Amino acid sequence: MINTIVTLHSGAHGLVPNSQEYLDLAARVKPDVVEVDVRSTSGGIAVLHHDPFVCQDGAEYAIEDSSWEKLSTLKPGLITLTEAMKFCHKNHLFMNLDLKTPRAADSVVKVVKKQKMTKEILFSGCRRDDILYLREQIPNIRILLNIDDHELDLDGDDYMDAVVQFVYLASELGCCGLNINYSYCRPELISYARTRSMPLMLWTIDHEAEMRRFLSLGVYSITTNRIDLFHKLQSEMNT
Repeated sequence: MINTIVTLHSGAHGLVPNSQEYLDLAARVKPDVVEVDVRSTSGGIAVLHHDPFVCQDGAEYAIEDSSWEKLSTLKPGLITLTEAMKFCHKNHLFMNLDLKTPRAADSVVKVVKKQKMTKEILFSGCRRDDILYLREQIPNIRILLNIDDHELDLDGDDYMDAVVQFVYLASELGCCGLNINYSYCRPELISYARTRSMPLMLWTIDHEAEMRRFLSLGVYSITTNRIDLFHKLQSEMNT
């Protein structure tokens, strides 16, 4: 029985990432988790955007150094986290807030508290210091420990040593799982994490062979742009 949950990757189905049309898609297809990327403006307004800059006419404008008024003019489709959270609450969507920079943490925490949606979100993109800060601000919040690619780009005993270290650190910090690039997730990591009751959230799997392989290995969550493929394989493998 395949019990893996699906996280919809921002920009799935070729849509503009972090856009209203992407959120509309999520409302239609009802993934287990919907991912959005979060940054903060110079005035402390949390917005949905993956890259650190908004580009126009060959010029780059850093989000964290620009006002909401300026950014919303440069990119009319830019959405605030408040707008996104209200939409997701209305449509019963559980959110993964991918914190793209520690500087956004304050702004995001304020929105989460104001919207009273602590139970409807989890945080990703977080390192140890981010986790400690978020836990101090919202004690019962769900947080994934983020592992960078280079930290698992290892061989043999070095790889397993890193696995043990990160699983232990996640447990120590009270994290609800590990957030990992699937390319660096090996069977020994899956096995060890399972024996330590540590869920693995893998990103971003869009190819059928890889998705089928990780479904068969029983990882906790797969992030994908192709939720249709996920449901197709899940159905096939459960019959």
